Amino acid sequence: MTTIDVLPEHTRYHDTGCELSPSCLHCPFPICHYDADKGHKHHTWTRDLEILRLSNQGVTSKELASRYHTNLRTIYRAITRARNLA
Repeated sequence: MTTIDVLPEHTRYHDTGCELSPSCLHCPFPICHYDADKGHKHHTWTRDLEILRLSNQGVTSKELASRYHTNLRTIYRAITRARNLA
């Protein structure tokens, strides 16, 4: 039995995304949520994006460090990483 490899333009693809992004084609993550192991990296990406979102809303770095039980340097790194993802 042979399988036929269909061209992408001849397939029906519904970009439904996942719980992290509404669209796979516009996802901010460098590795798909379903392809990556759901370990430390996944947690770090979601945390970094949340820290950036809160920072953009006016939450200070000091408040973020307290909220996430970390130091200021980690908050600055998280914001930088999240900006590079977006």
